[in-house]
Amino acid sequence: MVFVKKKSKEDRVTYFCLEFELESIIRRKRLKNLCKKYNHDQILFEEEPRLTDYIRVKGSKKHKPENELIDYKVLLQLHKSEIIKFKDIFTKLSLSLNPRIPDWSNENFPSSAIFVRINPDIVSYEGLPQLLTEEIQIKPEEIDWNAYQFSNRLLQSQEYILSDIPLSQSIKMEYWDFNIKGIKTIQFSTSKKGNYRSFMIEELNDKYNSDNILIGKCIHLDSKYFIDTNLNEQEISHLDLAINIYEDSNRKKRLSESLINGKISDADYRIHLFRIEDIPLKTLPIFCLFFLIQFH
Repeated sequence: MVFVKKKSKEDRVTYFCLEFELESIIRRKRLKNLCKKYNHDQILFEEEPRLTDYIRVKGSKKHKPENELIDYKVLLQLHKSEIIKFKDIFTKLSLSLNPRIPDWSNENFPSSAIFVRINPDIVSYEGLPQLLTEEIQIKPEEIDWNAYQFSNRLLQSQEYILSDIPLSQSIKMEYWDFNIKGIKTIQFSTSKKGNYRSFMIEELNDKYNSDNILIGKCIHLDSKYFIDTNLNEQEISHLDLAINIYEDSNRKKRLSESLINGKISDADYRIHLFRIEDIPLKTLPIFCLFFLIQFH
């Protein structure tokens, strides 16, 4: 900053413009890197190739590696934090995944298969510093999911659209979500075919609209044997959390679409962060804590 102060006004403006431009380029690169599939050239697998044995395999017939998630059961999560230990190495969960979600899931459903996204670019043999973050206001263990009661509205596709409204005491949270956090809409869709039912929730965050970047935080869950009249006892086959990145013209197109109308544009980049299998539908509010994670 001292260096900039010594320059002329024209030079300072140039430097600041260059800084903003670089910030946009770096953000795009960081988000793209966030969504990269696992590969053998990443430092995580170069240093610990045994981890490749625990990458989730997609499909019961083809047994094709998904290259996005790793079996949580072979990992040691330290102090409910983002720090992960495997054999002799330390690494971290994806910054986009609330670390309390896998910890709570494993504690409450130890027999369920759980998979998580590990950052493939972080490896240490001497431990890693834990992020100093503000404690989230809502913790999974504080949610009484057993007492949760679903209504039939769960079986209806819906959309909640936020708008730019004047700040007042009664709508301060809506104002904060739209103007500060950048949330534009939360869309919910459901479909059924025979006994199979699928649900999709996506929150669209347009915080980086000046960079033409739209971020979608997505929850998908389904059940092979869904009974519409027994919501509060229903089991789901799997639930996963994912990030969708829409850029440039695709951003504008996605903002004009809604899940409630059916098929939407494919994301430019997409990556799964978490997956759990065979759990009660009533746990859904726990996994909605995913929406509290903010991008920077």
